[in-house]
Amino acid sequence: MSREPRDEREEALRDLVELRVPLRRAVDRLGSFDWDSDGDLVVFGSKDALNSLLAYLSGRLDAVSLQLWAETLEGRDDLGFQIGNQGLLKDFLFQFSSPEICESISDEMVRRWRDNLRDLVR
Repeated sequence: MSREPRDEREEALRDLVELRVPLRRAVDRLGSFDWDSDGDLVVFGSKDALNSLLAYLSGRLDAVSLQLWAETLEGRDDLGFQIGNQGLLKDFLFQFSSPEICESISDEMVRRWRDNLRDLVR
């Protein structure tokens, strides 16, 4: 039985959000789907944001990779946001996708965000 394109797109988006596969592979796979979507396929939550920061702090992602991850997610039609934290999570993706106009990605910046997000994940 073949999978529906929507299911494949959802899986590709989830792979990126949750960093389940190498970043470049996830970005490339997601890029094979149209940009526009009829609705949210995946909900981006505080835990997902926190996991990306922990990947950075552990050395699994560098600053360039973290920026690419955020850039790829920001503004997607198929990505929803955790109820009650939409504004914070959209700001998170904007700041990490735009270090040239916000703040450069640094250990200090990541730790600040990590500490704020930990309280939401509990």
